[in-house]
Amino acid sequence: MMTNAYSIILYLMILPMGLGIIFNFAFRREKNLGKMRLATRILDDYVSGFLIFFFTFEVVGLCIINTSYKLSAFIETMTGFINVFVAVVLIATIVVLITKLIIKISRSEIVGDFKSLKPIKSDIAVVCFIVLYIAIAILFVMPSLKDDTSLSIYMMQQKGRIGTYNVINGELISSSQDNIGLIEVFYIVMANVIGISDVQSMLNIMIAPLLLVFFGVYKRIEYIFFGYNKKLSKYRRWTEILFAGICIVLLFVNGSLNVAIPQNIWNGTTILTALIMPLGFIYGYGALCEVAKRKLYRASAWLIRFLFVMPIAAMMRNDGYEIIAILDIMIVVSIIVLAIVNCVRRDNKGN
Repeated sequence: MMTNAYSIILYLMILPMGLGIIFNFAFRREKNLGKMRLATRILDDYVSGFLIFFFTFEVVGLCIINTSYKLSAFIETMTGFINVFVAVVLIATIVVLITKLIIKISRSEIVGDFKSLKPIKSDIAVVCFIVLYIAIAILFVMPSLKDDTSLSIYMMQQKGRIGTYNVINGELISSSQDNIGLIEVFYIVMANVIGISDVQSMLNIMIAPLLLVFFGVYKRIEYIFFGYNKKLSKYRRWTEILFAGICIVLLFVNGSLNVAIPQNIWNGTTILTALIMPLGFIYGYGALCEVAKRKLYRASAWLIRFLFVMPIAAMMRNDGYEIIAILDIMIVVSIIVLAIVNCVRRDNKGN
């Protein structure tokens, strides 16, 4: 049991955090949207790392599927890859942390970071809320009967072939030759890596990290939105209170999987609609804001982030690419319209 605990911490906490630290060290830009507090940065690093983990699993998983459709072969190959991946990430994280420390000491920024580490009342309240919320979701909230993730995993394990199965009669609906979501396969692989045989136990373990990602995603959305709308910052606290209220209401709502966040945060549909699509939308919003400022380079950076989200959406559902592509088209059309409007305004000013 203790070995499982160490594995859970390593693969579901340290690995995503390390990935996030590496990624944000290279690509985070705070000059335009304002500096993050250290506590927010830690949560944002974790979100980035988990998304990169999903992205990597999807890309590598598709490569493995092209060579073998057998579940056992996939598990063996992916488990080996993840173990190597963890070792590389740990080494790279240590190098990055040492590099960041040297840079901050040379710039005399280390004192400022220690000051921002000092907790304030709002930080303590947020941490207490998240911890309490996760505890309630794990201990008291019952999964929705509409969720069939554990049954899908069971069918796949029984058949020994990657695919989407009818959980009632066991018929193959779509095989690995089609565009299928690999989220159930992700849970099977992680259970094997961590050393857990019971599927439902693995899903229960995923509640805490996925809810952390959920809260981190909406903290990122808040950061981006108010970063581009600084005049509305006075409403920031009220927005956080409203979001907390919605989260509390969701504890008592046992309806559509689209909003079954505390009940079935592990479900692919829930992750797609509650996390990935809002994140894709805010990236598109960031691109629109930069186009409005005629900062095409910064707009392209947001669009690249949006493209990064697409494979993650495909991992969650068979039609993930189609759903996120519709959002992509809407954002591109909005950017084109906004660019045309800017050109017309520029011509009118010239005349």
